[in-house]
Amino acid sequence: RPFACEGCPPRKQSLITSKKIETHAHSVALHYMHYNFCRINKTLRVTPAMAAGVSDRVWSVGYIVSLVEQAEAQAN
Repeated sequence: RPFACEGCPPRKQSLITSKKIETHAHSVALHYMHYNFCRINKTLRVTPAMAAGVSDRVWSVGYIVSLVEQAEAQAN
């Protein structure tokens, strides 16, 4: 069992870990942003976004965080 502590009683493992649907949606969005813009595909040897012509460089997670912060600042 991953992340199980020694001597702890087993607990129910759930596929949905978010308590709010909004939190879950944000988590899924970040996952897809990382997959499409940060992670280099082994077969393509570029990110999926670069292969599709959407981006011309590999993004860092820090860059995605800065985009989120900018969007939140503009919303307020």
